Amino acid sequence: MPIWVVRVGDDLYVRSYGGIDGAWFRHATASGTARIRAGGLERDVILAEPAEASVHEQIDSGYQGKYGRYGGSPVTQMTSLAATATTVRLNPA
Repeated sequence: MPIWVVRVGDDLYVRSYGGIDGAWFRHATASGTARIRAGGLERDVILAEPAEASVHEQIDSGYQGKYGRYGGSPVTQMTSLAATATTVRLNPA
């Protein structure tokens, strides 16, 4: 399932488009792990603690900058309160 990952500093963050009820989010949080593929690399990751509130604005900007070319609706959804509530930092497995 495609997920949108953004980088803030040296950290990678992900949110659930479907909020806490999204199938990907439910599965990933239950297992605590996921696999990401980007830039020709594929890695197992651990879903770390929820993102601190202090980085949410930077994460929103990251989604807008990286995915804004897809139009407003997907980015609006990814920066909504429902999606923001699911923001987690990814750590290497």
